[in-house]
Parts: sequence; C-alpha cells; structure tokens
Amino acid sequence: MLGEQIKALRTERNMTAKDLAARSYVTPGYISQIEREYIRPSNTVLQHIATALDISLEELLAGEKTSEKVELIYKNERTKIQHPTYNVMVEILTPYRRKPDRDTGVEMIRCTLPAGTWGSSEELQHEKENAFCYVLAGNVECHVEGTVYTLKEGDNLFVSAGTCYRVYNCGEEPAELLGVLSKDRG
Repeated sequence: MLGEQIKALRTERNMTAKDLAARSYVTPGYISQIEREYIRPSNTVLQHIATALDISLEELLAGEKTSEKVELIYKNERTKIQHPTYNVMVEILTPYRRKPDRDTGVEMIRCTLPAGTWGSSEELQHEKENAFCYVLAGNVECHVEGTVYTLKEGDNLFVSAGTCYRVYNCGEEPAELLGVLSKDRG
C-alpha cells in the first residue's frame, strides 16, 4: 500500500512525519492520514513527498504493487501522472522496472500530448536506455539532435541511449503516443 511505502521510506531516512510534512508543504496530520491509508493524496502532493524522500514519483508509485511472476494492470488501475515538468499525461503500462526486485528491463508508457505543445520544456536524454516512440493517434514531430522527424498515426521512431530529443504535437488534435524505454545492451 502507498501509505505503508511512504512510512517505510520516511523511517529509512530517519525523518519524522513532521519533517516530511514540512518538506512536502502539508501538515503532519495529513502525512499521518496518508500513511494510515485514510486518504489518497493528489499527484502534486505525491510529487512533493517523492522529492522530499529523494526518489522519483514513479519509484514512489511503483512500490504500491508487488507480485512474484505475473502482474495484471487493469486499464482503470494504471498509474497516471501529470508530470510537473512535462506537458503530457502519462499512463505507466508496465510494472516499474527500476525497482530491483521488479526489473523487467523495459518501461512502457502511454502519453497524451495536447495539440500545439511540446512534450517537455527541455530535451530528454536517457543515458542508459534506448527510447522507442509509436504514434497511436495524431501527428508529432520528433526533434533529434537538430533533425526533425514527422510521424503520423502508425509511425514509430527509435532513439539510441544518450541521444537528446524532444517531441512536439504539430497537429490540431491531441496526440496519443506509446513510449518504450529499454536498457541499452552496449
């Protein structure tokens, strides 16, 4: 459970609920309610908590589910994140792979990018991971180290680890993208 995960991470870091609350811009009582599973905080509060715990939001949310061999993720149970530095709504489709006991070697996400917007304010770069983008719907431009690639529905692009890129929705409708990160074997 998320609350148990937050409490475990907090205590591992020798933080009190009051410390975490101050760093997360909420009250100690609010942290207590989260840890006891009385409430589920907003993604904004979760981002503040993750930052205070010095982990990514994805890592924090990944701790919610564990399974030995199979993990079924229903559509309505997917983790959805409106990342504060990206302009996309992200749905995590795979079990989170950076957690050592759940390392699948691949991370798959579905993104919705509003019309006429960039996917991020800065270039993205995955040092140790290859990136794959498949356009489910709409039109996008992938800007890769000075070259612009225009992708339409059904097109895909592969970007090698360490390569800088950005995605722009050049269409008049939201674009739906499937993104995959895989460990670079090089």
